[in-house]
Amino acid sequence: MKKFCATLLVLMIPFAVAGCSGSPTSTPSPTEEPTPQPSPTLTIALVEVAPVEVTFPAGDAAHTTIHGTLYGQNPIGVIFTHDGQLNSDRGDWLPFAEQVAAYGYMVLIYDNRGYGETGGSSGGSGGITASMDGALAFMREQGAEQLILVSSGTAGIYGIKLACENANGDIVGNAAISAARVSFDNTIAVGRTELTTLTMPTLWAVTSEDEVRFEDTQAMYELAGGTDKQLLIYPGMIRGADILRDEESGPDLAQHLLAFILRAAPIGE
Repeated sequence: MKKFCATLLVLMIPFAVAGCSGSPTSTPSPTEEPTPQPSPTLTIALVEVAPVEVTFPAGDAAHTTIHGTLYGQNPIGVIFTHDGQLNSDRGDWLPFAEQVAAYGYMVLIYDNRGYGETGGSSGGSGGITASMDGALAFMREQGAEQLILVSSGTAGIYGIKLACENANGDIVGNAAISAARVSFDNTIAVGRTELTTLTMPTLWAVTSEDEVRFEDTQAMYELAGGTDKQLLIYPGMIRGADILRDEESGPDLAQHLLAFILRAAPIGE
């Protein structure tokens, strides 16, 4: 797993972030007022959370043992799923996942089947879907009553479908980074009708030169049925969690994504 060192410096963040300096092209929520009003400042005492190495079975017949890292214990959980790019693993989401955990959320990062410390064959999109199904079941076993999904690439497509279905009714927010409407192997696709049922808070992020994903992300954002939704478009050609590590775009995406999580499932409520 990639190693990162995190220094948690964020003590206060604005509850609404439409006025962030240096922000990308951002499509505001349709419910925002024409004239932005001063936003209250949300102050949360950060906590130091020790990572715990965990394993759980993938949610398919093979039941591959998935390796992950769990932070904290809370009925509100955030699951970060990396995409299927070469050399991708759970470390893609560090140190941002650690920052989210410091706000009190129960956070899970993990290696999809065939990546990082998790064995087996990736098996195309099937490895990602089985791994995500296993991650959801694991977090529910840990006591999560509300879940926010943050995923990228092919994992982002499946995250959208899971949020649309929301079979257990406990997914309360979904963030899709660099997601297309159809997976590379054509086994996962998000339909127009599905997107209209996506009424929970959503965040969509993509870079302007990411061709198909750029067009698909814009289309999915427009079709999403909820009113609490935000589209972030960054310059260049960067994908998934790599946007978070970009010197120019990363800090802005981190601020918007953290505000989204805090808004979708506020800690302490």
